[in-house]
Amino acid sequence: MPTFWRKWGPALFVGVCCIAFPVAMWWVVNHSSHPPLQSEAIERADQSLQGKSKQVSADERIADYTAVLAWLIGVLAVVSALQIYFLNRADKTARIAANSARDASEAASRTVKTMERTAERQLRAYVHVSGAKIFDVGKPDVRTAQVSVRNCGQTPAYNMRFWVGIGVREFPLSTTLEPPPAPFPMGNDVLPPGIPSVMKVPVPRLNAWEEGHLQSGDAAIYVYGRVTYMDVFNVSRRTDVLYMCHGEGLPTGSMSPYRKGNAAT
Repeated sequence: MPTFWRKWGPALFVGVCCIAFPVAMWWVVNHSSHPPLQSEAIERADQSLQGKSKQVSADERIADYTAVLAWLIGVLAVVSALQIYFLNRADKTARIAANSARDASEAASRTVKTMERTAERQLRAYVHVSGAKIFDVGKPDVRTAQVSVRNCGQTPAYNMRFWVGIGVREFPLSTTLEPPPAPFPMGNDVLPPGIPSVMKVPVPRLNAWEEGHLQSGDAAIYVYGRVTYMDVFNVSRRTDVLYMCHGEGLPTGSMSPYRKGNAAT
């Protein structure tokens, strides 16, 4: 019930005032034009007894009409002011509701985008290096570097390309490692989740000067490369690799990531 009066009360009030105004005007005009006979009889009796004649002039009657009209105009002004007040209040309420709906829509849109990004992060493929090692370190003629990458995500990596370069350079590295002449595909260009892909490349034979710097720790064997692939969301991804074999790791051929050159998207 309070909701009904809050919603329809102003309109009902204005409607009642609009009906009451012409009724009041009719009543004033009707009773002013035809005064009651009883009043006339009493007035005539008084006039005959007192010997006086009292007549209401036209100016006085117009003044009465003007007073009543002014009162009704005042009432109408108050009603109009109330109507304007309630209209402004309804407009503000509508604006607040519209702004709330817009904010809710924007919040829902942001929530959907966040859920999409979360699902993409959880389900996409992640191809990273799972291991790297130099084999036959003590045999300079047959040394071989092996790099293994693995898809750590939950969906396959498509159109995978994996190239690897190898070289012996100064340590710490100050020159640029050039990529091979052209990328070449692995045997399996689709890498399922949890499945490794291994690449083996021979270590170039070193001369006596290079071998001496390698053994003394002034140089290192660097294995570097890049993996490119498409995830299930048709987004191009890339993983850059830069591993080294140096110092204490040289006798066993163990490799570790270099401090720069490793990145993934």
